[in-house]
Amino acid sequence: MAAGAWFDWNTGDLVTEARFQDIQDSIAFIYASESAANTALTNKVEGTQFYDTGADVLKIWDGSAWVAIGGGLEVADQYKLTADVSSNGDITANLARPANTLQGNLGTGVSVSSGVFSFPQTGYWLVHVNAIFENSGGSDSFMILEFYGSNDNFSSSDKIAELRAGNASSTAAASSGSNSVILDITDISNDKIKFTTANFSNAILRGSATTSENYTSFTFLRLGDT
Repeated sequence: MAAGAWFDWNTGDLVTEARFQDIQDSIAFIYASESAANTALTNKVEGTQFYDTGADVLKIWDGSAWVAIGGGLEVADQYKLTADVSSNGDITANLARPANTLQGNLGTGVSVSSGVFSFPQTGYWLVHVNAIFENSGGSDSFMILEFYGSNDNFSSSDKIAELRAGNASSTAAASSGSNSVILDITDISNDKIKFTTANFSNAILRGSATTSENYTSFTFLRLGDT
């Protein structure tokens, strides 16, 4: 039952089931997450609202999902590489949120398992990567970090971006690079992203401890609803 029209209450008015439902549908409940709200509000209707204390935003049920009200970012999350990578292939380990002075994240962030990043909710997401490379000479004139996206939980995937760093010679050097993609995440069970190194034989993708400065980092920002 959806909330009805405005009603001016007078002393002695009878609170009927319908009018009580109107009151309940208009209340802004308070929960720590969408999951907690879904558990408690088993009979929610379109227009039911709650304040998400985890994301610090008011959300309204649109009939199929919670929609944030008021604009602004709901999720800002970051991972960093915590150990050097010196070979080709998927980055599957040593990924953690930074924990240095002032660093933090907003909302329910992305999760990672064996290098595959999953998104907590649908929407448009900006994924930005900054990487520091080093080589000791040899054949690694360019070092590559590739972005792979999948819409079937990596039963298949496509390369959607890459960043390259280095120089045109084989002399030892250190360099950095960055690249970004905007993803339209419509299915959180299947839409994922991962990162892969290529053209590494004498190269290192630099990592750093969680409590030290960022070297190679992966930033995730939820921009809005899909």
